[in-house]
Amino acid sequence: MASLKNKSPLRTHEGHATEKQIILPEAYIATLAYRRKDDDEISKNLSDLVNFFHGEILSKEIAQHEWENRFKVMLVKRLSPSLVPAE
Repeated sequence: MASLKNKSPLRTHEGHATEKQIILPEAYIATLAYRRKDDDEISKNLSDLVNFFHGEILSKEIAQHEWENRFKVMLVKRLSPSLVPAE
């Protein structure tokens, strides 16, 4: 999915891009959502968990972009009319 998102065209308005191009690492990406009051506990343990599985914590810019677009999986459909995005 990350590969397809990277290939997807940006949304435009009158020929001008309306968003910034964000290049995702072509790997499995997990988006975590939790209560704000749990932030200290999550932050304390997340790094060890990510390192254990040889992962990496992506930049805040990528995280924010993915969060804002979490329900927009059909964006990759613009690549091909027959392409059906799936989880």
